[in-house]
Amino acid sequence: MVVAILLLGLLLHGSPAHAANYTVGDSSGWTFYVAGWENGKNFKAGDTLGPKSTRPPKPGATGPKTGSARIFKCIFHALVGLGSKTRVFKYSPTAHDVVVVDKSSYDSCSVPANATTYNSGNDEISLRKGANYFICSIPGHCQPGRMKIAANAA
Repeated sequence: MVVAILLLGLLLHGSPAHAANYTVGDSSGWTFYVAGWENGKNFKAGDTLGPKSTRPPKPGATGPKTGSARIFKCIFHALVGLGSKTRVFKYSPTAHDVVVVDKSSYDSCSVPANATTYNSGNDEISLRKGANYFICSIPGHCQPGRMKIAANAA
């Protein structure tokens, strides 16, 4: 009965239990010449751009959950709307930032007055459906082929 209720809740929630996580720039992170990193990736709305967790496993951890424990964890996350998120753009906050911009600002490497700027070095940003544009606003960093990405999410 409990399983049936949990499954019903999962179906009514209407979103996938786990969004995909992407490490922007892979092992190099959000840094120079990251432009093009997004090419060939199939992003979906709700996916999170960010590094894999570098935290060590908790004491006593036995690795990935399997079987019913994994299913329960996925259902729980779907029901409470947590998805599967990690930190997003990984970079040195004293050297870079991440700014969410529109297509025109992306193309011109300019920051509009109403742009959202992140500067923690571990920013979590979920992709919205459609085009998502990100640049570094530090002068000279965004110029063509440098610190900018355009992620299109289905």
